[in-house]
Amino acid sequence: MEMWLCGTCKHLAVGGEAPNQCPVCGASHDRFQTFSEGAQVDEQDQIVGSVTEGNLKSAFATAAQANRKYLAMAAQAELEGETEAGEAFRLVAEDATHTALALAARLGWLRGTLANLEDSVDGEKYESETMYPRFAFQARQEGFADVATYLEHLAAMGRDHAGRFRETTGLVRADLGRAGAPAAPPHRTDAGKPFQR
Repeated sequence: MEMWLCGTCKHLAVGGEAPNQCPVCGASHDRFQTFSEGAQVDEQDQIVGSVTEGNLKSAFATAAQANRKYLAMAAQAELEGETEAGEAFRLVAEDATHTALALAARLGWLRGTLANLEDSVDGEKYESETMYPRFAFQARQEGFADVATYLEHLAAMGRDHAGRFRETTGLVRADLGRAGAPAAPPHRTDAGKPFQR
């Protein structure tokens, strides 16, 4: 996977090749250049702990939520026979996906498969051991038993996800060992916190 920097608006595109057109400013394919690992690390070192980092995390969460919400709205529109509305929701959802990927790359969350798996284990552990149990407890305290039950099931799903990621991490480590690949980047300590996955 490569990261491509738009020379016009500084959007980061993630993929095998630069997009034909920038989804943010409309710049053509030839305005993109490879975003080097060195440039990425330098920028991320400077941004860590800044208000801008927090804003980028918030923007990521908003774009990711918009993607899922618009896909749900597209499905509803299509069920109601409103295909043009469904298409509009899907197009904007795709733009939100590009935005979220670009923000994840700019924040340094796409660091290689092994590191990404390790971060994902931490994120799923946080959800299953801390976040969903706390949310379920609060829902039950407020008298929303059905919501609490649902959140408890999501915590169980998170445990399953963490186990799957742990198992896959072992397989990837074994593959990397056989291939003599370089070690993964240092493990992030903020992976399991909200908006940091």
